[in-house]
Amino acid sequence: MYHAHYARPTPDPRLEITTLRHEGPLPPGWLAPGFVVNLVVDGEADLFARGAVHRVGPGSVVLADAGEFRRVSKRVTHGADTRSLTCESTLLASAIAERTTRPTVAHFRHSISDDPRLAQAVRALYSTIDSRAPSLVVESAVERFFDAVSRNLQLTPSGYRSDHPAIRRVREMIDDRAIEDLTLVELSKEASLSRAHLIRAFTREVGVTPHQYLLHARITRARALLANGASPARAAVATGFCDQSHLTRYFTRVMGVGPAAYRRAVIQPRATRRG
Repeated sequence: MYHAHYARPTPDPRLEITTLRHEGPLPPGWLAPGFVVNLVVDGEADLFARGAVHRVGPGSVVLADAGEFRRVSKRVTHGADTRSLTCESTLLASAIAERTTRPTVAHFRHSISDDPRLAQAVRALYSTIDSRAPSLVVESAVERFFDAVSRNLQLTPSGYRSDHPAIRRVREMIDDRAIEDLTLVELSKEASLSRAHLIRAFTREVGVTPHQYLLHARITRARALLANGASPARAAVATGFCDQSHLTRYFTRVMGVGPAAYRRAVIQPRATRRG
C-alpha cells in the first residue's frame, strides 16, 4: 500500500511537498523530477542510490539530484512515513545564485545527509506549513531550508553525472526521446554494447532496466504537464502512453495517486492562511 499527498506551499510552482506512507510490499522506485530532499519520519529500510545500498531510518535525509533514481531494496520495518520537498533545477539555481557569486552547477555531495541542520530545516518548514502560518512565515522558512540545502551541495563549474559514459548516453537518449517507441537495438547501438550487456550494466548503474527507466521518464513529463493544467487524457497522449488508462495505471503505481488527483492537488488555490 502506498499513500501520497502532494501540495505547493508557496506561490512559486517550482517547489512541491510530498507526504508519503509506505506499508506492505516494497514501493516502486522513483526518478527524481527535480532536486529532492526526503526526510524519513518513521520506519527503516535499505535504499539503493548511486550504485550502493544505504540503511535509512527516522531522521535520515535522503537526497537526489534531478534525474537520479532511488529504490527501496529491502524493508526493515512494516511501513515508513516520509516527507519530502522537490524543487525544480531553476529554483535551486536561483537560490544558490543568491548565496554565491561563482557561476556553478549544483549537485548533492552524498545520497544521505547526516547534517542535523538540514533535517531540522525540513522539520521546521513542514511544521510551519502544517500550522497554516502566514505566507511570509512560510516563505521565510523556505529560505532557511535553502540555507541548509546549500551546505550539502557540491558546486562545480560544469555538470555532474556519476554513471558510466555509455549508460549516460543511453539515459540522455531516453530522456530526449521518451515519447517515442524506442527499441533495445537503438539503445545498444548508442551505448556500443550488446543488448544483454546494456541491460545488465544499465540496471546495475541506475537501479532499473531501460524500459522501466523509460516509463519513469514519461511519468516525469506527464507530472509536469498535469501541474500546468493539462488533462490526464492530453498528458497521456503527449508523453507516449497508449491512452489515459495506460497513464493512470503506471502513474498511480509510482506516485501513489492517480493523475487527476495529482492535478487537483498541485494546481488548486492554496488554502487561506492566517495573516
